[in-house]
Amino acid sequence: SKSGAFDPDIILLYKQALCESILSLIHEPLWKEQIYLQINNYQNYHETKQHTTAEFPYNTYPCSIPLDFTRVPLHWHDELELIVIKKGHGLISVDFQKKIVNAGDIIFIRPGCLHSIEQHESDSMEYENILLLPELLISGDNDLCATQFLRPLMSGSVPCLLYTSDAADDLIG
Repeated sequence: SKSGAFDPDIILLYKQALCESILSLIHEPLWKEQIYLQINNYQNYHETKQHTTAEFPYNTYPCSIPLDFTRVPLHWHDELELIVIKKGHGLISVDFQKKIVNAGDIIFIRPGCLHSIEQHESDSMEYENILLLPELLISGDNDLCATQFLRPLMSGSVPCLLYTSDAADDLIG
């Protein structure tokens, strides 16, 4: 693993440790079993398609809903994802929170985050789906931007901002 890289095995170990610590706080056996089943269910949504490689840690897909497909089912992967809405409207779910998105919106998806994309009513939507390995953005252990911003953003310790036309309206108004 390259210095400063986000090792997928470390991310998985972190998720497992977090889940185990949550389970240790719960004393009801039935609750523990239900939460454990949910944690195992999370693994079922892991997207198996490889979008990037070590030699080429970036990929982009131009997509159109419903022309190419009506939805991208709930899934997660190890890559960071940016969804840039170019035309129209659609629905994007991130960690089970659905939001209507419009042309000009940019949605940031952390590695390991459950998300889906779908058609909103009879609307169409064109978007660029940009996937990259997080380590592409980090130059090394002394990378100030990585230490102060990227690693906290990727770990979820700082909130992830959703750049949407609504947010722009809030800033303007």
